[in-house]
Amino acid sequence: MEVKDSELLWPLSSVLGELRLLGLWVPPPGRRLRHRLALAFVMVSHIANLLGALACITMDAPSDLPQLSFIAYNCLTDAGLTCKMFSFSLDGQRLTELLRLLAASRQRFPDKAGHRARCQATAVKLRRFMQVTYRINTAYWLLAPIVRNIMAAISKNTSSISRDIPIPIWLPFDARSSPVYEILYSLELAFGFAISETTVLIDGSLIALILQVAAELAVLNDHLAAGVTPTLKQSPSGVTTTESIVQDSDVQVLPKSSPFLGDGSFYDFLRSRSSTVSEVEIYQQLIGNIQHHQTIISCVRLLRKVLSRATSVLLFCNTISICFQVIATAVLLQKDGDIAQTLKMLMGSSLYAYQVALFCLLGQRIINQSERLIRSAFSGDWPDGDVRCWRLVHMLCLSTSRALSLKICGIYTLSRMTLLQILNVSYSLLNFIYQTKAEQNVAEKAL
Repeated sequence: MEVKDSELLWPLSSVLGELRLLGLWVPPPGRRLRHRLALAFVMVSHIANLLGALACITMDAPSDLPQLSFIAYNCLTDAGLTCKMFSFSLDGQRLTELLRLLAASRQRFPDKAGHRARCQATAVKLRRFMQVTYRINTAYWLLAPIVRNIMAAISKNTSSISRDIPIPIWLPFDARSSPVYEILYSLELAFGFAISETTVLIDGSLIALILQVAAELAVLNDHLAAGVTPTLKQSPSGVTTTESIVQDSDVQVLPKSSPFLGDGSFYDFLRSRSSTVSEVEIYQQLIGNIQHHQTIISCVRLLRKVLSRATSVLLFCNTISICFQVIATAVLLQKDGDIAQTLKMLMGSSLYAYQVALFCLLGQRIINQSERLIRSAFSGDWPDGDVRCWRLVHMLCLSTSRALSLKICGIYTLSRMTLLQILNVSYSLLNFIYQTKAEQNVAEKAL
């Protein structure tokens, strides 16, 4: 089914305007000048933060381990967010094709149970939750130096007042002199909020697409299990019967000794069922279900390619952030540790942790719905059909025996098991740090 460009709407309608405004996705014919300018500002924001962090760690690497870990954390986080933004902006053709398949599926296959509407409502709630958490984290990161100076001025502690910038970067000149400090601080505020909002926008869009693919699988399960609704008509004797649109001579009947059916008992069971719908109606319904399944397979393939770059970077950054979270915990246990920087790393690592949790749990939803397909197909009204229907059901059961999944770069699968593995690694590292610190305290007391 052909879908016009005007019908290419995102499952999450609230992201459509922002995606077009920032130029991250624009429907055909493509980006215009205003879209390219907005996209250039977003790219400059990511690249400037990344280059500043790289220059700081290469040109002026601190000898203090907590400060070095904080700068390295900033560098890797900026690298991950930059790769995610660039990969999403370059996948415009795949995103357009995915939206076209979803739009065609919505037009052809109705959703009487409301799975698509519920998934859209869930996507809206998740995006609002991400917006709140990201804005709180971004506000703390960017406004912490100002708040600290205000509190020091109120307490009249002039020694703790400093002209620090939110994200440490290296510059070949003095960045604490006016008006350079004010200009640099304003740029970091603008770039920081642009990066935060872009990250929420991309994650919200990907989550909405995953939920809609899961909704299509739920719709297919309903159609397979429900079968064909019989068309009733009134017979001359006043008895309601099923309308048949084919003659008895059109029905293909196999002999009892057919190798497809096996022994005669199973044949007798199938043919003894009272036919409530015609064989042609069941056959056409099965054909439509198989076409719907093929459309969903194409959607999963496109979504897997889109997620392979963005989510693989997300998983990599989350793995690295776990290591820095361990370092931050060790610093927090020390009396002379910088609490502000430690809290920044802990808040940022928490954001990455629940991001990965969301993607893994939503990927598990696709696996669960896909595993239901073979049971839904077998529980339909295919025994009332002819041999063509039985063969189609056999083919459908074979094709759905292997569940669909979102496998990232051929390594990670977005599932509950992947999330448990990440949590086990995090717990092992934190437990190792705790035991090491406890042994150090015991040794100090013994001395």
